[in-house]
Amino acid sequence: MNQHNKSHIRLFLLISMIIMMSSLYVWTSPSHHNQSSDNSVAQSLVGTKEAGHASSKENAKIASSTDSASASSLDQSMLSQPFDPHDMSLMGIHLDDSTEDLTSSWGEPSSSYIMPEEEPVKVYEYDGFSVGCTASGHVAFVEVHQSGLHTGIDGLRVGEHSDTVKKAMGSPDQDSGYVWGYSTSHSMLRLDLDPTTSKVHAVKLFRTTAA
Repeated sequence: MNQHNKSHIRLFLLISMIIMMSSLYVWTSPSHHNQSSDNSVAQSLVGTKEAGHASSKENAKIASSTDSASASSLDQSMLSQPFDPHDMSLMGIHLDDSTEDLTSSWGEPSSSYIMPEEEPVKVYEYDGFSVGCTASGHVAFVEVHQSGLHTGIDGLRVGEHSDTVKKAMGSPDQDSGYVWGYSTSHSMLRLDLDPTTSKVHAVKLFRTTAA
């Protein structure tokens, strides 16, 4: 091998070594490791944040379900009282209650409208029942029309058979066959019955004399 070829071989080997050392430096440099580490940390933080959001949503659902169950239990226990003919109420509402008492107990109605009576009555619509209030701000009547809804009186629900109602409340003061009335000196609790099935299809508490 002549001297010229040997020089070319040495030069080739030298260049190869330089390239290898440069590559080794890049892969072992701190900046490359830091970039990989930063990427891993960023991915970890994103995953943790997403997991946190999912956990928060799930906790909110659980809290909402718990609150609903508690409210339902409270309503069930409140609306379960023996019938008192001397202190009649419906849905826990008395005829001498104010509109403030009503909204404090039941919240804002889903809708309302004015009945064009001689003395206009504002009717508040709730889920399954309605309440009429006078211009002076007192309850004029309460009416329940939803089947199965607690009325606030033991043994009395819309859809209940009249025999069950009579056992719980006693015999009515008035009985026309399809309308029963439980009366006081100033008010009446009226039960509208289905003449075919003898089941209650509406209950209304209202004044019979001026307040």
